[in-house]
Amino acid sequence: MITAITVWRIPPQDTSLSDFKLWIVDIDSTGRPQNNRVVYDGPSLRGIIGDGMHPVEIRFDLDPPAILPRRGVFAFMVQNVCEWFFDLLVQEETYKDGKLWRSEIAHPEYGCTMWTIFDHWDEYDLCFKIEFCDATTPTRRSSWGRVKSIYR
Repeated sequence: MITAITVWRIPPQDTSLSDFKLWIVDIDSTGRPQNNRVVYDGPSLRGIIGDGMHPVEIRFDLDPPAILPRRGVFAFMVQNVCEWFFDLLVQEETYKDGKLWRSEIAHPEYGCTMWTIFDHWDEYDLCFKIEFCDATTPTRRSSWGRVKSIYR
């Protein structure tokens, strides 16, 4: 279960009045994200404002948490709804299993939808943080008869 995903926008692009939207999507056999196979339609954030000097945190708190449908590899996408472009913080490639993809621009003229994946950047990795729910809730063992008697 994923409880939060955080990315950072580059400092010069410090302010956005448009919504940022999170998507978790499936991938195909080559590892390419499939925007038409949405696994989780996440929250939107509005009014991200920074100081122009530091990366701007974009944190998506997932409540309820995102539960992936199976074990395996998935992709997440961040969309800035109805803006021409935006840049997220990246670094030179250090994570060998990660792939950074860029999608085409979602322009208002075309309904501000999530467009197809455009290209893959081999030389960079996205800076991100994913938080998982790893706490369990202990329960007391009980028989079905005992449970029925309590909740009748």
